[in-house]
Amino acid sequence: MNKSIKTTKDILELVSHIDPTFRREGNIFYAEKAFVINTVIKWCLNQIKTKKMHPGEMGFYLDTIVSYAQGKSGIEWDENGNLVIF
Repeated sequence: MNKSIKTTKDILELVSHIDPTFRREGNIFYAEKAFVINTVIKWCLNQIKTKKMHPGEMGFYLDTIVSYAQGKSGIEWDENGNLVIF
C-alpha cells in the first residue's frame, strides 16, 4: 500500500490489508492488532512532526507493522514508553 497515512481511516485501510484478523460488521471493526498498529503509526507521525525522525525512516516501521500483523515479529511498549520490536 503506497498511500500516505494521515488519518484513522487511512490506518484502518492499512490494517484491512495486512491483518488477517481484520473484519467489519456494519460500522464495527475487529482486528486483534489494530490498537498497537495505530499507536505505532501515530507515534511515528509525531516523531516526524517534531523532527525526531526523518520521513524516510517511516518505511522501516511500516515494514515492521506488516511483519507484526502477519505474526512474524512482535511490537510492544515498555514500562518507560519506549517502542520495543522483537
